[in-house]
Amino acid sequence: DILEYIKQNYLSKSCAGSTYNLNICAIKYFYSVNFNKEFNSKLLPHAKLTKKVPTTIDKDIFIKIFNEEENLKHKCWLLLGYCSGLRAEEVASIEIKNINSKEHKLKVLGKRKKERYTVLPDITIKYLRQYLIVYYYRRYNIKTTRTGYLFEGNQGSKHMNGNTITNYFTTIKEKYNLDENISFHSLRHSFASNFIKGGGDPFVLKSMLGHTSLNTTNIYIHM
Repeated sequence: DILEYIKQNYLSKSCAGSTYNLNICAIKYFYSVNFNKEFNSKLLPHAKLTKKVPTTIDKDIFIKIFNEEENLKHKCWLLLGYCSGLRAEEVASIEIKNINSKEHKLKVLGKRKKERYTVLPDITIKYLRQYLIVYYYRRYNIKTTRTGYLFEGNQGSKHMNGNTITNYFTTIKEKYNLDENISFHSLRHSFASNFIKGGGDPFVLKSMLGHTSLNTTNIYIHM
């Protein structure tokens, strides 16, 4: 029955391997918890996924996008993705206290609540300071602040939603007619690729990106 269900709903519809694998895991988990039934992996095998080379954005194109962007907040998003390798969700949840401009580093709360440090270049610090002056010091009539989120949320949320950033980048992609595979996450891939091209240590990059395994980081070496 399970095999027939998989065939009709996934295999016959040519679903992605990741979609198939996700549902295989759900079925196995369901039977394990409710009926104490374990399935042999030979009876319900997982699909072998295709490993795609990460899509990056050309440096000249990024500079053009950045220079033509008029919104200061958007400029900060672009820099944090391209120059620090942050995911959209990580950009959205940056806390002001985790910005260390003296040591040029940023403390990030990544996937599965894992903390890590990444680099914070001079140009990013420059625009973050401008952003704080415009959006914090003037708004709250203060001279300095060390608490709260950098990008505040709306409608009661503590910080901005990462989807706001990805949706913004979608408009950028359409405006500049970028490759359909390029997304905000491509800025993170570009950061990693540029780091390796510049002679950076893969172990350092692994730490800055928050990867669990070096095998995940090694794909940028092949690029």
